Amino acid sequence: MFVYSFLRINIPQSRHDRIELPARVGTFWQRQRLMTESVTRWLGAAASACGCLLSYFLIAACPFVARPWWAFAMFGSFVIYLGTSPGRKGIALSLFAGAVSFLVFRLSGRAVRWDIEGAITLPGAFAGAGCLFVLASAWLLARSKRAHKEAADSLLLCIALPASLILIDFVLLRRTTQFSFDRILLGCDGVLGVQPSYLVASVVQSYPAALRLCRLVYDALPLAIACAYVTCSPASAGTLARSLVVAGVVGRPLHFLVPAAGPKWALAGLFPTVVPMITADYMRPFELSAYFNCVPSLHLAWALLIFWQLRRKSAPALVISAAFLTCTAISTLALGEHYLIDLVIAFPFALTVEALCVGRLSAIAGSPRRIWAATVGCALFAGLTFIIRFGQFLRFSTVAGWALVAATLILSGFFEARLTDRDPERDGIHPGGLPFEDVESLNAT
Repeated sequence: MFVYSFLRINIPQSRHDRIELPARVGTFWQRQRLMTESVTRWLGAAASACGCLLSYFLIAACPFVARPWWAFAMFGSFVIYLGTSPGRKGIALSLFAGAVSFLVFRLSGRAVRWDIEGAITLPGAFAGAGCLFVLASAWLLARSKRAHKEAADSLLLCIALPASLILIDFVLLRRTTQFSFDRILLGCDGVLGVQPSYLVASVVQSYPAALRLCRLVYDALPLAIACAYVTCSPASAGTLARSLVVAGVVGRPLHFLVPAAGPKWALAGLFPTVVPMITADYMRPFELSAYFNCVPSLHLAWALLIFWQLRRKSAPALVISAAFLTCTAISTLALGEHYLIDLVIAFPFALTVEALCVGRLSAIAGSPRRIWAATVGCALFAGLTFIIRFGQFLRFSTVAGWALVAATLILSGFFEARLTDRDPERDGIHPGGLPFEDVESLNAT
């Protein structure tokens, strides 16, 4: 009843939807109408209470408490909810619902991680679950069309992040058995004169605190996405959202061009202590059952897209996003999830995605900078993928290998900088971030 009464009071209503009780009810039909509205309110309260209990029991069975990736996604939902300016009462109700969810979870006998990572993620995760329940209840109990639309928009915005992870974990990312190119990628890293994944992992795993920090940063990507979305301007937030979605949808099929799982899975028992003897016979595809999501590294590509959108926002945003990008790159190597060469491939891939998503897709034909960025990004990505797939990179010398890596990074950064510093009139983008057509329609109204 408390939840129901709170939502009925705080949902925005138009003056035509408010019910004003007359001083005297003189007709039979007026009494019937008021009685029907009263019964409807009680039925809505009962439905809200049942939905509350059902949501809490579903939360108690959710896997996000056992998987930090999911916990950070729920935390990100709460951050996005705060970005919608819900007010103090809305925040308080979300925290209250999250606290009740946690109590139900504990009463169900489920275990809770009390380490540092659990202490950071679990409060935000349950707060995110609470805000989703509040928004769902507000949507169900809205009395006006405007309030119904506002609640629906906020709910879809907050639930998009965990829903995307559901799509990635259960639809796009599946364990398969096929020939792996991990040994070839290990040989490509060896061409550079050092094994970066082994070197970084051996140093980081010597310090337990550094290893825990790397795991925390690696799993915190959903929270970073939410914080970046809230921090960006509306135009930049739209570009960021489109870029992240396109990178995930397009990048997943590209993983099968060079199937690889990472040294942690392909070199189980050897990584990060024993470096295998890299010979011509060793560097051949072999059959492996794993999650092939290595080339290109979507983890680094998403962090790179966040950095590119925030680097011009402010000095603190530049420093924080750059630090997160650097820590993400180190974490992928330290945890044995990626090789250095596939982290390099993520740069032209991210450049191509941003060139396609930075403005209207129909305006790309009139934007030379976007055409150049997309062309260079595609050429670098296709070229690196080809020479790795067919083993041509193994023929390079150490100097030539480092020169190719440096050229890829420099060209990706150069064309991305030109892409960001675009000409608004030529690219069809207003300085405020909206297409000129939309600005003209807004000025007309």
